[in-house]
Amino acid sequence: TSFLVILAIMALMVVVDYRRLLHIEAEADLINRDAVPGIYYSTSVRAAWFGGFVLVQDAYVQEDEGERRAGLAGLPASDKALEELYTAYEKTVMRDDDRQLFEAFKKALADYMRIRAAVLTPQMLGNPQQAREYIRTQLRPAFYVGRDILAQMVAENKKQADQATQGIQDAVDNAEFGMLTSLG
Repeated sequence: TSFLVILAIMALMVVVDYRRLLHIEAEADLINRDAVPGIYYSTSVRAAWFGGFVLVQDAYVQEDEGERRAGLAGLPASDKALEELYTAYEKTVMRDDDRQLFEAFKKALADYMRIRAAVLTPQMLGNPQQAREYIRTQLRPAFYVGRDILAQMVAENKKQADQATQGIQDAVDNAEFGMLTSLG
């Protein structure tokens, strides 16, 4: 009977250790599917967001309309990169809080693009002073809204990665403790 007790204890230890391994696997999967890609794409979206705004702002520093147009020539490629990156980021969105931030960013992006369209009109291209004022009073505040949401997205993804990493460490620590306890 003592042999059966030992076998039962060993079977119980296998089940407990297997559950710990499943927890570790789930946390590692979360890091691979959500946290790391989320950090990468959210920081990439933020860089593209800044890049597009700087293109517009720098173009209107130029006094010559031809130079302004040349400065804005990179905008379609910048917009395309931003769209590709935020589409890639959307595929990493798995949590409700992340979804809410992403939806808030999409709204901020739509507002920003609507305001930016006014800056890119022929009238504004011909009147840099008016455009700079519009950028200062309308576009820059809309840019800041998106920038702040993106900063939250980056921070939340970092927090998710930290929590998942801590979950793995805790599971490993518990497994070590369980093994040492069973030996001792």
